[in-house]
Amino acid sequence: MTTSGTGIDALNVNLEDLQAELEATSRVASALQRDAATLDGLRRGEQMAEVIGRVVRHSRELRECMREQRSALRELRDNVARLRTSLSEAQVQLAARRETGKRR
Repeated sequence: MTTSGTGIDALNVNLEDLQAELEATSRVASALQRDAATLDGLRRGEQMAEVIGRVVRHSRELRECMREQRSALRELRDNVARLRTSLSEAQVQLAARRETGKRR
């Protein structure tokens, strides 16, 4: 059985991971917006190919950030479920102890 302190620590780590991934996604999305704006102002040619390459790279990075977010969120959900179970078990044990104490 996980202690609630350990469970809460795990949740804090999961939340920090998720926040970091959200920030990374935001940075990549901003880079995509800048590159798209740059594409708007370019004529055909070498410059456009370079910017298109950056857009493709940023798109891949964005997909990877999203996968990491899903993973962090899944882990967070698992840890919340484990903490709930642990707390429920602790409540049952506490109730049983109280009941035993009343009988004495």
